[in-house]
Amino acid sequence: MADDYVLRDTDLLADVRSHPSVALMVAGASGQARRIAPGLFGADTTDAQRSEARLTLLKAITRWTEHGADAVQQQTAGPFSLGVDARLSSGYRLWPSEVQQLREIVSGPQPRRAFVVDRVPVQRTNREHHPGCDFFFCRGNGIDCSCGLS
Repeated sequence: MADDYVLRDTDLLADVRSHPSVALMVAGASGQARRIAPGLFGADTTDAQRSEARLTLLKAITRWTEHGADAVQQQTAGPFSLGVDARLSSGYRLWPSEVQQLREIVSGPQPRRAFVVDRVPVQRTNREHHPGCDFFFCRGNGIDCSCGLS
């Protein structure tokens, strides 16, 4: 079922729903979700996918409504002072982990890839290597070894 919103005001908890800007936050979160994972709004989206996306957006909106709830703590001792700002300062954006979750809901998890560490000694210099040097890492600009001699 194609819909403009993954999450509605009625899906929110009562204390979150009472925030004065909650309608704007829901519209903004749905707009970000549409831009990040447009497949969530297609007709072939399952109820399970929409429920998972709903939880991700619910978590973000709950965080946004609690924005600024923490305080700045100030301590002073003689000529020294310390200030700690514990307020959230991320603004009204989805965190990178939430963006990744939304993308994975539509596309599925990305396959894992294998990697290799080459342990075959490559002699490209006549300088003395450490006896335990047996790892060679190939980077874009050449080969580096585990003892630091490149």
